[in-house]
Amino acid sequence: MDFLAVLQVLDASVRLATPLLLACLAGLFSERAGIFDIGLEGKMLAAAFLAIFFIPLFFVLVRRGVRDGLAALRRRFGRVTRGDSAE
Repeated sequence: MDFLAVLQVLDASVRLATPLLLACLAGLFSERAGIFDIGLEGKMLAAAFLAIFFIPLFFVLVRRGVRDGLAALRRRFGRVTRGDSAE
């Protein structure tokens, strides 16, 4: 294997192992706090399925909020221009 292939394998393994590592750390800290939780992988799976629905919803809400906020600024201050204004 050449260096580029090794680098790609390492990159893929870090990207794929990060969520599982974070879940393991959450389990470790919850056990240290005295809470025994064995459903961490199931919670990750449920969160992945729910993200399919909620990410587009949040995108639409944020886009609408930014659009309405800019419209309110334009109504309040008139046309928003860049640079120095001649006063």
